[in-house]
Amino acid sequence: MANNKDSRYDVKTEGNAYNPFGAGYKATVRDNKTGKTYTGSGSSPEKARDAAWRNTPKN
Repeated sequence: MANNKDSRYDVKTEGNAYNPFGAGYKATVRDNKTGKTYTGSGSSPEKARDAAWRNTPKN
């Protein structure tokens, strides 16, 4: 997992193994402070990561 500079979050992006219907990506953002995970999916790795970040708390 890739860490951002403060290492509070771990971000992991996976290819289309979870999607039998075509290309797609799944991203998981893990909050190391709370232990919670947030997921998102999209047609590209960037869109999947953006979707996962949108699911994280804003505060």
